[in-house]
Amino acid sequence: MAARHKPSGEEWYHLGAPEWFLLPVGKGVVMQPVNVYSFYQLGMHVHPLGSIEAGHTLQSWYYRLYTAQMWLEFIVADKLVPMGVAWPACNGLLREVSKVVKRADEKSSEQKSEQTSESSDSEISFAEAYSIKNALTTFETVFSAQMQSLSTYFVSRKLGYETALLIEEAEQLIPESVRSEIPDAIPDFRQACKCIAFDIPTAAGFHIIRATEAVIRKYYAAAIGKPPKQKMRNWGTYVKNLHAAGADAKITGFLDHIRESYRNPVLHPEDSLTPEDAQVLLGVCISAIVAMVQAMKSIPASAPSALASAAIA
Repeated sequence: MAARHKPSGEEWYHLGAPEWFLLPVGKGVVMQPVNVYSFYQLGMHVHPLGSIEAGHTLQSWYYRLYTAQMWLEFIVADKLVPMGVAWPACNGLLREVSKVVKRADEKSSEQKSEQTSESSDSEISFAEAYSIKNALTTFETVFSAQMQSLSTYFVSRKLGYETALLIEEAEQLIPESVRSEIPDAIPDFRQACKCIAFDIPTAAGFHIIRATEAVIRKYYAAAIGKPPKQKMRNWGTYVKNLHAAGADAKITGFLDHIRESYRNPVLHPEDSLTPEDAQVLLGVCISAIVAMVQAMKSIPASAPSALASAAIA
C-alpha cells in the first residue's frame, strides 16, 4: 500500500477495502463533518494488535501491522478528530508499530536479494510484542478518556430538509435561476439555514429577514429606478414606495405581511421565534424572494424611470 497525493495535496490510502479520504472544509471553519464509521474501522484495525505474540512470523503479521500503521498515521495527523491529550499515546503506538513494519520491509528485501529462507529473525521478538501491546493499552486508555470529552452531537432532521443540505448547501433550496440573480442574499440565507439545523430559531429568523431585505432592495431599484436611500431603509417605506410605483400588489401585500408578522417581532429583544416559526418563515421568505426575482425579470427597461417620480412623491 502506498500513500497517494491528490492534486489538492491531501493524502489518501487504499487497501483494496476499505478506502477513505479527507475533504477540506475551508480555512477558518470551526466545525467539520466526521464519518463516524471511521471509528469502527480504527478499532477494527488497531485493537487486534493486542493479540501479537513473540514467535509469530513477521510475514503473518505484516498486513495487519501495516494497516494499523496507516490508521495511526491518519489519526495522529488529526485527520479524524483532534487527538488532544491522546496524541502522545497514539504517536507512541505508531512508533512501535512502525519499527516492526520497517524491520519486516528490510528483512523482505534482504531475503529477495540473497534468496535466503526464513530464519529466526523473521519472527516477532518478545521485546517487539511487549512494546506494541503495552503501547496499545496506554493508547486505548487515554483515547477512551479523550473521546468521552469530545463535543459530539447528533443534529435532528428539520421537516423534509436533509441536515447536510441545511448546513452545507442551503442555497439549493432556492431555484438556480433565482439564486444566480441574488448573490448578496446568499450568505445570510446560508447562515439562516444553519441556525435552523442547530435549533437557533430567533437567529435563523434574523438572517432570513436580512436575506429577504437584500432582495427587496434589488427589487426596489428595478421597480423604481434607483436603490432606496440609507435613511429610507425600512420595510414600511419599501412597501409604501413600491405600492405607489405600481408594483405587483400581491408582492407588496406579501412583503407587508412578512413585515408585520415576522420582521418587526424579530427585532424586539422580548420576542423570540420557535423552531416552527423559523421553519415557516423560511418557506414564506423563499416564496417572496422567488416572486420578486421573477417580477424583476418582467419589468421593462423603461418602466422604472417613468415610475420613480410617482413613488417618491
